[in-house]
Amino acid sequence: MKLFSPFELNGKRLRNRIVFPPITTSLASREFEITEKMIDYYSERARGGAALLIVEPGSVNPRGRMRTTGIGIHDDCFVGSLDRLAGSIKKHDALAFIQLAHSGPRAKAVPPDDRPLSASDVPVLKGVIPRPLKKGEIQAIVEEFVLAGQRAARAGFDGVEVHAGHFYLLSNFVSPLTNRRSDEYGGNTAGRAKMVCQIVRGIKDLCGPGFTVIVRYNNKEMGEGAMDVAEAAALGREFKAAGADALHLTSYYLPDPAMNNLLTIPATSTPGVDAPEGCSLEYTAAVKREVALPVIGVGKILSPEVAEQALQENKCDLVGIGRGIVADPDWPLKAAAGEEILRCKSCKLCMKSVTTGEIVCSVNSKLSRDRLK
Repeated sequence: MKLFSPFELNGKRLRNRIVFPPITTSLASREFEITEKMIDYYSERARGGAALLIVEPGSVNPRGRMRTTGIGIHDDCFVGSLDRLAGSIKKHDALAFIQLAHSGPRAKAVPPDDRPLSASDVPVLKGVIPRPLKKGEIQAIVEEFVLAGQRAARAGFDGVEVHAGHFYLLSNFVSPLTNRRSDEYGGNTAGRAKMVCQIVRGIKDLCGPGFTVIVRYNNKEMGEGAMDVAEAAALGREFKAAGADALHLTSYYLPDPAMNNLLTIPATSTPGVDAPEGCSLEYTAAVKREVALPVIGVGKILSPEVAEQALQENKCDLVGIGRGIVADPDWPLKAAAGEEILRCKSCKLCMKSVTTGEIVCSVNSKLSRDRLK
């Protein structure tokens, strides 16, 4: 099977094509620190056979954290614990990456006398008008991302993923739906891509060409004038020119009634029970045909058969098995051996649980089954 064939990413060998993508666990402390529970969680998934693990978002700025118990990578004091986390992954012959993120208009930690930050004043959270960043502020955040990348390299990570999807800060710059700027950070594809490109170049310049940088962004979005595959491909070419080594293509177009009262874009990047398996792969394939970079495909890929088909049909180069590996950390080893896998139910309990506490799974008994009701 192609799924278990090796792959080379920026000179680094992956033993198979399976990626564990970033999924928030809320296992860090309120002080942004890595905990033993988090190290055990990622170590178990590396031991289960995934070739590349991308650790959940690390906040490049305290006000940009995703959760009150999210990872911090905005200060040198976190390098030691990040080093332990990276080492716990790499000892199992897996590559260790970490996602760099700023939540922007979806921030959980905004000073009371300020507004959440974004490219423009287009709201993402209902009733919350973000404050457009000034040029000097943009440059300061670019530097925060770059320095966070350097900390990841010092901590022993093989690379980073720059999060420009799901309508967090950078996503609001690259999306034509939310970027209404008329300066050099808006107006056209190159302008919307500029902030991300500056981050990619900055990390490459500081950490060297051998340090791998992936860009994650939406390949399709809900709404008139939103991201489509043609624009996503054009952005991909901009990111490639800036030095990106791979693209991680996600989507934000599936309606989600649970978001109607929360978000102005009532969609989800997490396909539910009713969505077909591999529902985003056609959009991923359309971008891949236009951009000469390795592509990670995601979107409810739960079975080895669907993962293999995606690779055989050249829809992607690597497959992201997210909730499938949350449910069964041994998914890769079991798939290779033809053994039965504990299958994710697509119930989204893992996503809902982290808003109030640690990650929970309705299939995996190790993930606090006693907390289920």
